[in-house]
Amino acid sequence: MSLIFDLLDAGYSVIPTKGKIPLIKYAELRGQRTTHDQVKAWWQQFKPCNFAILTGVEHGLVVLDADDANAIDFIKSVVHATPMRVLTRRGCHYYFRHPGFRVSSRRVMDDPPIDIKADGGIVTAPGSTHESGFIYRLDD
Repeated sequence: MSLIFDLLDAGYSVIPTKGKIPLIKYAELRGQRTTHDQVKAWWQQFKPCNFAILTGVEHGLVVLDADDANAIDFIKSVVHATPMRVLTRRGCHYYFRHPGFRVSSRRVMDDPPIDIKADGGIVTAPGSTHESGFIYRLDD
């Protein structure tokens, strides 16, 4: 839970999820930052649960989701700095500041497999557990 509070303190907004399914209507959080008190209440209401980070212009975040080693290699070849990288079951999430114009969440490439999580999207937060048992974690 402390990692979720660290994410809040870093300016990210989170919501509770079951797997990857939101447990609240996060559209009502548009433009707002979630608070420690909200997270504590959600944890009590839904535990055990995972958390997801809200993406998009309102939350200042775009995430590239690289789903295999080829996707990771491709992103590394074109991007040389990123504020945060999260290890996922199949690859990595790369976090970037939102550019301020509309960026839709979608599949960007099929080969290698890369998705973009942006306006109106969510991405599983580090510390969450995938159904396979894999724990999403910050890369050092």
